[in-house]
Order: sequence, then structure tokens, then C-alpha cells
Amino acid sequence: MTEIVANYGEEDFCPDPKMAAYLRALRNQVAEEAEEALRSVRRDWKKPLEERIEAGVALENVTCRRLESGLFEATFERNHSRFREGDLVQIGFGNPATDPGVPAFIEREDDGRFLLFVGERERQSRAQELEDLSQPRVLDIGHLDLSLTVMEALTELGASREGRERVLPLLMGKSKPKLDMKRAMEAEAMGEGLGLNWSQCEAVAQCYGTNLCALVQGPPGTGKTRVLAETVAMLARSGERVLVTSLTHRAIHNALDAVARASRRDFPVAKIGGQDLSNPDVPVYDSLRGSPFRHHKGGAVVGATPFAAASGRLGKEVFDTVVFDEASQVTVSLAVLAMRKGRRYLFFGDHKQLPPVMTTLSTSDARLSSIFGALTGRGFDTLLSETYRLPPSLSHWPSLAFYGGELESHESALQRPLAYATPPVAHAQALDPALPRVFAELTHFQSRTRSDPEALVVAQMVAELLRCGIAAGEIAVIAPFRAQGRAIRLQLEGLVTDSVKRRQVVIDTVERMQGQERDVVIVSLTASDPVWAARLAEFYFQPERLNVSITRARRKLILVGSPRVLEALPKTPELQATVELLRSLLADSVRVKVALPETD
Repeated sequence: MTEIVANYGEEDFCPDPKMAAYLRALRNQVAEEAEEALRSVRRDWKKPLEERIEAGVALENVTCRRLESGLFEATFERNHSRFREGDLVQIGFGNPATDPGVPAFIEREDDGRFLLFVGERERQSRAQELEDLSQPRVLDIGHLDLSLTVMEALTELGASREGRERVLPLLMGKSKPKLDMKRAMEAEAMGEGLGLNWSQCEAVAQCYGTNLCALVQGPPGTGKTRVLAETVAMLARSGERVLVTSLTHRAIHNALDAVARASRRDFPVAKIGGQDLSNPDVPVYDSLRGSPFRHHKGGAVVGATPFAAASGRLGKEVFDTVVFDEASQVTVSLAVLAMRKGRRYLFFGDHKQLPPVMTTLSTSDARLSSIFGALTGRGFDTLLSETYRLPPSLSHWPSLAFYGGELESHESALQRPLAYATPPVAHAQALDPALPRVFAELTHFQSRTRSDPEALVVAQMVAELLRCGIAAGEIAVIAPFRAQGRAIRLQLEGLVTDSVKRRQVVIDTVERMQGQERDVVIVSLTASDPVWAARLAEFYFQPERLNVSITRARRKLILVGSPRVLEALPKTPELQATVELLRSLLADSVRVKVALPETD
């Protein structure tokens, strides 16, 4: 595919040679990612079912039943897979290499079940398989190649006047937005009237007053979603038609929910594509043509994924402003799909949190591959600087490490100690409410993706927190590897008999926790083999993963692990610096030594 792309001839569509070369590089990147994704899925499909389950790319003994409108409920006893909302899976019998099964998207993930959506074409072509759902099924990782859609959009961008005069100069750093000071001051005054803090008011002013583009960087707990919602509401009330987009349906729904609350019903809000997630304030339609907004005059807000924007679901509608949420996880190429539908672009994200998942790029290159990472630092971004989540004891270190010391705790977060109904007995020092951030030091050696003694200690802490009266839904455990998460859940089963409470405790990798918060967060470092950790340093010590992991806690953060991992010596100075970052965090935490428990 790469060779075909390289010979496509962008010059035939884009007469500017520099723009043509830029587009060619983007197209080749898209093609290489698509090729590697296909190779990876095929490798997984060829593995035995047991290996696929262990790797988290298959889930067995799944019971399916039809609901309505292409929706199917998939229930299972225990989910140790890496499947999440928005993922594509295959409903089959465990032989994906010879029979890939019926493709379905995970629309919602609840305790012990997935809500799956099967497209109309698949429902018609695989009707017999979907009719008889009496036998247990296997969910395998799915594959959907949309790279041609992206590459066609890039070609059309270079061929269009709007692309060459507005979008490409912005992406390539050849143009800068201008600020209408009158509009900006109006927006700032409106923000003050809404009770926004000074940095939020500045962000709203920049977004409302720009003629082309603005970026809003929202560190953890700084109210990014509210700023987005209030900005969109101001634009819609002024008569603008606004498109809200993001990488996943869930992110778009969350943003639209906030917009609907801010709208006070002054303008319509709707979602195009995907499924109705039961929010009466945000109706869902298959296409803009089939919605009541087709003939609506005046301000309106529509939500759709970049692919929906490119699919024709939005017709020929051109929006005044396109707003991207979680823009630090949207690649430049995907952003173009939606940017073609608007005249002005607002990006909300944080390039200090998780970047796009790119299999062919290093972590540092992946950061720059996001639309937020590509545009930040050019003079039109605003940092939201007050966190409402983190008290000073939890905000000080990430502020210095990631945000240049500019992140401060809002007064509402100053006094937020953890309160127990019953004082802790087990691991009392680590769970001490007077110690907001603790490093619980264990002395295990040579652990890689799993440490059973550490898993037992973490499970004991969770069980003790529950006994002390902390709500299960306010506890989260973050582990770098799914194997460690499974080990912790297994140990917790032997300590907590209440299965409902066990399920309410989130025990997962950091990807699941981005955008969420809990009163108490336990981070299991897991690894204690420094040679192995050095080889995996780009993933294991990734600063963005560390930042997200430690900024989920509202009241207490406990880091559990062996200091042996700090002996890792990666090959490059850049990776060595990431080890030093973790060392700095642990040194800045209250250190509590924990005896190594015996495990079976």
C-alpha cells in the first residue's frame, strides 16, 4: 500500500510542491499504520485461543442476545480482555483466521456485559449467524481499514482552494490566527458572569475571538469540558453552526451532554451517527438529512466523529466552527476529515497526557502526530491553570514535572482530607489519611508483567479501604500490564466476598482511567527486573502514562512497587530521563516499607 501511495502523485492535485510533499508524508504514515495494524491482527488471529485470551485480544464463553436496531447484548462471567468502548470486535466461534465472524462495535461497557452494535450490511449478510445465538460465542479483536477514506480526504484537501489557503498553511506553520479583540472581550465578560476562573475566561476569549484557530490545554481537573461547553454555547447563541468531534462516540456524547446543560435550550444539540446512549437532551440521528436540523436556521450544535464527517452523514453542510475534544489523541490525518467541514478550528486537549496510539512511531514522534501536539507552542494556545481535583499535596509534583510550575490547586481543593468511618488496621501507615501521597516499598525482584506478592498487597489495601468505609466506586487501581490487573482482581476475590463491590472498584490500565477521577488511587508499578524494564522503557516509563496515572486521585495516591525498577538503564538519554522522572516522584513521596507477603 505504501508504494501505491508514494506514487499517487499529489502534485496532480496540489500544485504547491511543499504542500504536496507534506500531504505525501501524511498519506504514507496512514498507509504504514494501516499495514502494521493488519499484520498485527492477523498474527493475533493465528494464535491459539488460550494465548489470545491471555494477551487480552479474545474473550470466551460470551452469551449474546438481540435487542433492537442492530444492538446486541454480550454477557460474560469475567472480562480480562483489553476491549473497551469504541473497539471493533468479531463475534465468532474462536477461529478468526478462517472465519473472522461478525464485526461489531462496543457501544457501551457495563459490569459483566458489552452493548454491541452490528451495522446494517453485516446484519443482512450474516443474518443466519445472528439469528441463532444459542451457543456461547468468542469475541476476538476486529479489524476495519479506513485508511483509504483518510488518504482520499488528504488528496481532496490539497486539491481544494480552502485546503491550500486555510487548512494546510495552518498545519504547516505558514499562517497564524488573528484575534478580534472586541469579540474576545465580550467572551471574557460572559465567562466572568458564568463564574469561570481567570484562565478559563482567557481560554473562552481566545476561542471566541479567533478568526482561524485556538488551542486550550486542559491539565487534569482544570474544567476543560466546561470551558468547551460554555464556548460552544456562546458560539451557537451568536448564530453559529458548530460541529463537535472527537476520536470516540463516548467522548462526543460527554462533550454534547455538557453543551446541552450549558445551552439552557437556546439552541438545538444533536448527535449524528452511532447509537442513542439514553440522553433525552441529545437526540441521535443516522444523518443530518434525516434530522429535524436539516432546515433549522440559526445557531445549532452537531456532534459526529471525523469518519462520520467524511462519510456523507453530514451532507454538504459547512460549519462555522469545528471543535475537537481530546485533541491530543486525534492524529493530524484524522483531524483533516473534520477540518474540511469548517472555517475555524478549536482544539481542546493536553499533550502531556496520553498521545495517539501509533504502532509505527516512537512515543516522541507519536506526540507530534496528534493535531494538538502539532499545533501547540505556536502562540495561540491557552493553559487552564487551576485544578479543582488535586489538592496542593497532589498537584505540586505534576505541576513542576509537566506544566512548568503553572498548575495550581483551586481553593475548593485545598481542604480535602480522606475520611474513614473506621480507622485502618492493615497497612495503616500506607493508608494514613494524613499522608496524601505514599510510596509503599516492596522488596521483590525480577518481576516483569506480573508480581503476585505486589498484587496481594494492593488487594489487601483495597479490602481495607472498603472495610474502613470508602465507597467501592471511589477506589481505582492502575497497573501497567493487564496481567497484573488480573492478578490483583484474583487476589481481591479471596478477600472481598461482595461481588458487586469488587466490580465497582476499577482495576485496569491507565488508558481506561484517562478522563476519570477517584478519591483513592493505587498505582501498582509491578516490574522489578531492571534489564527487562530498560528494554521496555519507552512504554513503561512513558511520562504521559505516569502523568495520567498519578493525577486521577482527589484525596490519596498510593504508589506500590519495588525500587529495583529504578536501576533500569535505557540506551538513550531521553529514555534515561524518563527513569529519573519516576525516581523524582518516588523521592518526593512519603516512603513506607511493606513486608513482602507469602503467596501461593
